[in-house]
Amino acid sequence: MNDILDEQCRTIAIPKRITTTMRDIWQLQQRLPKRQGRRANKLLEHPKFRAAFDLLELRANVQRNPDLEALAAWWADFQVFKQYTTTLYGL
Repeated sequence: MNDILDEQCRTIAIPKRITTTMRDIWQLQQRLPKRQGRRANKLLEHPKFRAAFDLLELRANVQRNPDLEALAAWWADFQVFKQYTTTLYGL
């Protein structure tokens, strides 16, 4: 990922604030499958989580990868569950 962005920055001008956001979202792609313990809650609180989740759903739809589709479905359900428990119990 870093090599690709570095190469593109030599060809076209991409502001650092954009490339930093892109790197964050791509790095979160590697963390999304690791959802044991408190990791899921920590990821859900990450400022770029929603963008990373949207990219995960896009990848799952485009690639038609059953593992990515299952992972995206799990995160969608977890977000609903977390919102429900927060609303219900104030957790």
